[in-house]
Amino acid sequence: MAVDLESFLSPVVEAAASLAQIRDLTSNDISADDPLILECAKISYAQISSYCNRSFLQDTGIVEYYNDEEARILLREGPVTAVTTVETKDGTLVVDTDYQVEGDWIIIGSSTEDPSNHFDFSLYNLDLKTNNVRVTYSGGFGVASDNDNLLSALTTQTIANYNRKDNLGIVRAQGQGGGGQLHLTDTYNPDAGNIVETAIFALSPLVYYGTALRV
Repeated sequence: MAVDLESFLSPVVEAAASLAQIRDLTSNDISADDPLILECAKISYAQISSYCNRSFLQDTGIVEYYNDEEARILLREGPVTAVTTVETKDGTLVVDTDYQVEGDWIIIGSSTEDPSNHFDFSLYNLDLKTNNVRVTYSGGFGVASDNDNLLSALTTQTIANYNRKDNLGIVRAQGQGGGGQLHLTDTYNPDAGNIVETAIFALSPLVYYGTALRV
């Protein structure tokens, strides 16, 4: 089961509210309860997930297919916490015998140093949805603050979306201090606006360039 998005984004909302000096009009305290800043954080998450070609929410039972011809497979939804199964048409592989787990990588073969021990895809008639390998595993972050780069990028992008909300037509808030109901404008678009350069710089180690197909 995946982590709830609002819970995942709670440190982003708090940090963005503080940096943007969003205050309650009655108490003048920093307010992280403004629904508008939460909406901007959700939009930022969608933008950043799309840019990085991956989800960041911690989840269990993630199933991905791969068509790699090499024995090294980079899993998509790191950090990987547990690999449940690695399957091929030939059967289920045995950990530490047929494959090893190294961080977010699956190394197929009993020895990563001797190519003759690598799993040879050409020897098998594999047909897992036209892919060679199916991996089931658990991974992702429980909360955005689990990774400093991710927290920085999401906070920066949330503030950017908040500051340009009227120009982009993202959302408008009705009620004192933005605490009333949210009203979506006619030009609402979750992907409106670019990711700011500061966020892109922070995200560079988190972009996924592998070949995973998640189902």
